[in-house]
Amino acid sequence: MMILPMRIAELEAVGWTRTGDGNRCACGAWVSWFLNPQRQALALSALDDGRMVPHRSVCAARAHVGQKRAARRPRQAALFAGSRARAAAASESSPDPRTHFSGAAYSAKRDGARLSTQIERVYSLMADGRWRTLAEAVSELEALYVPVKFPPVSIQSQFRNLKKPPRCHVVEMRRRAGTSGLIHEWRLVLHASQAASPRANFHHEEDEGYESNIAAVDGEGAGARP
Repeated sequence: MMILPMRIAELEAVGWTRTGDGNRCACGAWVSWFLNPQRQALALSALDDGRMVPHRSVCAARAHVGQKRAARRPRQAALFAGSRARAAAASESSPDPRTHFSGAAYSAKRDGARLSTQIERVYSLMADGRWRTLAEAVSELEALYVPVKFPPVSIQSQFRNLKKPPRCHVVEMRRRAGTSGLIHEWRLVLHASQAASPRANFHHEEDEGYESNIAAVDGEGAGARP
């Protein structure tokens, strides 16, 4: 009759005989061999508290724990990969401190160099302080940098970016005189602080209206662009 778990001294007191220690099992537990009072050889292993139990129960318990850990690994790996992907996406879409480009679709690796080059070209064009409509700015840029295309929406976005750190220029906007009111023009004012002009930050709500009607803005000769 099995009376385990018991300590070795307790087993010996009731007629168990220790015959030797075996090798370590593949499950990681050490095996000790005993003869019970009926002279049957049994493989026992010690629990953490020193009590002896049949080795097969220890082996089965460790195998069960191993299976549970193995089942969790793919989920943990997926969670870790997802966390890294979210961190990378957040890094890619966060504002670049050098350029202030940002947005859900913005990727510093994919778009950073292109947009940096574009804003420098817009800056070089507008640095003369002349008033230009979007159509005029696009036409002059595309004439200067053939065969590069400059979508009007991108150029209007760059006008806004010129106002942001690290550039902090003043970008002025007004309705062009003698037009129906849909045509607006911009100019760049250099070496201005952020508070130099109350017109330094024109409202984005107005910009959204202009961008949604981009085909109509500067309609005379602007043309459709990709």
